[in-house]
Amino acid sequence: MKKSQEHGFTTIHIEGHLLPPEFLQQVAALKASYQANGDYGLSRSLNLKDELGRYWRIALDFWTDTPARISVVQGWLEPLLIQILGYHDLVAQSEPVVLGERRFALSHQAGHGTVPLLLVDRAFDLDKADPSFGDEGRRRSPHGLMQEYLNAATTGCLWGVIANGQRLRLMRNNPSLTRPTCIEFDLEQLFQEQLYADFALLWLLCHDSRLRPRHDQSVHCLLESWRQQAQQTGERALANLRQGVTTALRQLGNGFVQQRDNEALRQAIQHGRLREDALFQQLLRLVYRLLLLFKAEERQLLHHPEADPAHVLLYQQGYALARLRDQALKRRHYDRHTDLWQGLTITFRALGHGSESLALPALGGLFASDQCPDLDTALIDNAHLLTAIYALAFFRSGTTLSRINYRDMGTEELGSVYESLLELHPRLEVHGWPWQFSFVGDAQQEQPGQGSERKLTGSYYTPPALVHELVRSALDPVLEQVLERALRQHPHQAEAALLGIRICDPACGSGHFLLAAARRLAAVLARLQTGSDSHDPSQWQHALRQVVRHCLYGVDKNPLAVELCQTALWIETLEPGKPLTFLDHRIKCGDSLVGATPAALALGIPDAAFDPVTGDDRKVCAALKKRNRLQRESLSGALFRDDELDARLEPGNLTTTMKQLNQLPADTLADVQAQQQHYEGYQNSESYRASRLLADSWCAAFMMRKVDANAPAITEESFQRLRRDAHDLPPALQQRIEALAAQYRFFHWQLEFPEVFQLPTSGQPPDNATMGWCGGFDVLLGNPPWEMLQLDPQEFFSTRDPAVAGAQHMSARDAMIAALRERNPLLYNEYLDNVHQTETVQNFIHGSKRYPSSGFGRLNLAYLFSELFLNLKNINGRAGFIVPSGIATDSFAQHLFNKISAGSLVSLLDFENREAIFAGVHRSYKFALLTLGNQISSTRFTFFAARTEHLLERERQFTLSPEEIKLINPNTRTCPVFRMADEPIPVIVSACRA
Repeated sequence: MKKSQEHGFTTIHIEGHLLPPEFLQQVAALKASYQANGDYGLSRSLNLKDELGRYWRIALDFWTDTPARISVVQGWLEPLLIQILGYHDLVAQSEPVVLGERRFALSHQAGHGTVPLLLVDRAFDLDKADPSFGDEGRRRSPHGLMQEYLNAATTGCLWGVIANGQRLRLMRNNPSLTRPTCIEFDLEQLFQEQLYADFALLWLLCHDSRLRPRHDQSVHCLLESWRQQAQQTGERALANLRQGVTTALRQLGNGFVQQRDNEALRQAIQHGRLREDALFQQLLRLVYRLLLLFKAEERQLLHHPEADPAHVLLYQQGYALARLRDQALKRRHYDRHTDLWQGLTITFRALGHGSESLALPALGGLFASDQCPDLDTALIDNAHLLTAIYALAFFRSGTTLSRINYRDMGTEELGSVYESLLELHPRLEVHGWPWQFSFVGDAQQEQPGQGSERKLTGSYYTPPALVHELVRSALDPVLEQVLERALRQHPHQAEAALLGIRICDPACGSGHFLLAAARRLAAVLARLQTGSDSHDPSQWQHALRQVVRHCLYGVDKNPLAVELCQTALWIETLEPGKPLTFLDHRIKCGDSLVGATPAALALGIPDAAFDPVTGDDRKVCAALKKRNRLQRESLSGALFRDDELDARLEPGNLTTTMKQLNQLPADTLADVQAQQQHYEGYQNSESYRASRLLADSWCAAFMMRKVDANAPAITEESFQRLRRDAHDLPPALQQRIEALAAQYRFFHWQLEFPEVFQLPTSGQPPDNATMGWCGGFDVLLGNPPWEMLQLDPQEFFSTRDPAVAGAQHMSARDAMIAALRERNPLLYNEYLDNVHQTETVQNFIHGSKRYPSSGFGRLNLAYLFSELFLNLKNINGRAGFIVPSGIATDSFAQHLFNKISAGSLVSLLDFENREAIFAGVHRSYKFALLTLGNQISSTRFTFFAARTEHLLERERQFTLSPEEIKLINPNTRTCPVFRMADEPIPVIVSACRA
């Protein structure tokens, strides 16, 4: 196990992020909470420091006086724990502890069974699997046994201790089951070298008083309180990092546009070759490069293990980002020269193509030359560059300057930083000198809460505990089923079976759910590949890379979010010596809700496509609707036989091409480039282009403006002709369709992921009649938007005209908008275009028949995504996602809930936000974790939980069958709500019977 040591203690190693190094220093200095004499069970008349010295001398005597022939457990570890660390109720465990059907060979327990311990002799390595610690023939390491026990013991145990005489580890429940997490003490080195400071921290951190339950609950033990305090410190670091990233973007933006030598850059901006938003995108990519480098350098993932040490040293001393971070602390480096940037661009180029002299692999991806083309060839002075790096590397907490710990910061936490930046609106002032790069909301005269400020809180970040709960309920059962079947039928193919699991988040954001799923699968894959539950970081990293490459899919409408997700996956899967994984074919930009399905294409153009919206001519719409209806009636679907349809629409070759792409190697930059070329060939193939044009035209029929009766339009006859010949379309109309496809980001699942969704063969019914396809994802996870599908004028104008956004009431705002027609016609037309776009999407949802249970009335995106989740999973798959609780209780959601609860609802776990699980959501808001499956006979319910620990309380849990739900609420069949399982159940008489 690779250890982290950045805290100044020689024998203490941190793996994961139980407690950060800076917090351990506070504990050692007796500056943490709960460190009075009484907190350690000492008399007020004693001095804590004196007692530490006394225990140190006693411990030294135990270490030196214990003969080698005496059992390490009885002769050394038990006295250490009982007489030094205060575990006076330590008892040996004669029989394994049984949890359900699983057996755990713990050696000792303390705290009346709430503190498990596994004490073994020196012959056992804490990370090496051995039959002694296994179950049912399976080998486990001491570390693996304890971790599995803590994860399985859902109540009563949070922390545990393992030791073999030479090393002692403090461990905690870790449901994410990712890389090892612990704090380890090297007892042998500690006592042989007589390192008193390290012993003092051992005593202060592992004393019985730290782990013993308080108020009869383990969650209130002092060590858990410390962990929560440390998490709050980490959250403050994240909050500062959000502002730091924004500051870095401002500094970099101004540094580039104000540099005198960057005339070519300014000319590109002035002449429109480089738009404001494109400049911002390149600046974001530059920041992503810096963050990836911080993470990679601190985790030592940049250089191959066999790299020449001299070359590694050359990189560290002359080209590492850590060198610039150190220089950012010294004001003397803040000058107008550009040498630091020129050195950094050498690093970027080396990472893009590889450099033997710097021992850098060819990563490609984010470091490719096409990612920041205008910035890579420009210059920025040292002052602006170092100010940006300082903002990314350090933050102030009161009077203390702290360095951000990228090594132990989770990638999903970085994702929360990214997500807070998605709605930033850049502003570039080019009149006068110097040019100014800023964000809407920066100016003091603008109202607080407008523009950029409102999105910097991370309020949409999904807490890890909720993600892990959905991974347990949606992914774990599928994983267990796949492995059980593979191990029973084809044991040698278990790894391939695991890598065949397909997981998707259709609103992926920065990839939080995908990261959690990848870690879960990687932990199991590494165990299969090594034959042990213990594996070193290189094995873990390799397994994680394989999982991300083969198992994950993600879609998001925001192109920046797609880049964020790819960057997060790159950061997480960086493997020394390997390029960044090719992800363009798996993490895609598009509107998951808007696209053509095989069932929709088979039915032709619906009349609803011509319902008028704002900006349309009603008479033109009526004429087009009539024409479409008459054409459909005259054609009757029999104008062309199946053998007359365009052969390029046959999907089989698309599926084959994508399967071939997934089988290509990916170990070198040349391999990744070959994957990219293969994918570009797929997108440029006649089959894909013809199928894409047909699907785009179907969607475009809804979105086209209907203002000119003589303008070409997509109606039934033109659509059917297009099915027969992909070239039978006027060029002007084709260009219009392609422009609408780009504007609305149509997403056709069966074309984007043809290896997941296939058309049924002749005579075969589809697995999903609503969508018209077979197959689907094995697992879907996510936290889709909770908003109504409508344009909010206040939000629209908040970044364009704050005066309109701040109008006192709706009628005043409407009048101000109408006045824009004369005062600011460009903004007025932009607003009308956005209204038209929103209403056409609403019309599409209502009329496309893709959402029969949620696509009517006022449209809630959360409910639309819920039905999408149901339709994207395969017949044996599962879906776990977060939505407002109203999906189960509100009358207008009853049709959707009836569909879900009729055999698909695995669990519904309801939360009130009164303890601010979602910081940016009102405390009274209710949301639920929904898990869907297939042929579910009973559903697990929990209501009114305020934190994830409440899900463990049995009195809050109850189960109901679909028939029981119908019996309790026969009229609406919505979900009954109970605070506790033992509440009396009211039965409502059916309206029909009444």
